[in-house]
Amino acid sequence: MSYDSVGERLRNARESRGISAQKLADTLGVARSTVYSWEASKANPDPKNYKGIIELLGITLEELFGLTPPYISLTPEEIILIEAYRKHPELKAGIRRLLEIPD
Repeated sequence: MSYDSVGERLRNARESRGISAQKLADTLGVARSTVYSWEASKANPDPKNYKGIIELLGITLEELFGLTPPYISLTPEEIILIEAYRKHPELKAGIRRLLEIPD
């Protein structure tokens, strides 16, 4: 799935993670209407907000700006699985064994 604008990619990342526009706005110290204007492609985020956006949404700047090669793009489900894998290091060894991935 590809998105044509920063706003569409931002909205998709936010919604796929269950984060409200208000939560993103509060985290960045902007109005909710500002987030909506970004998502509607009426404006782009100020560069000073990039760090907060990518940290909260767990994406890279490359992903936000659509610079990720298509072969690297992940489905929302794959993103959730990867995030869960990263959050539970105690399960990594078992998952590697299950998937027959060498250490």
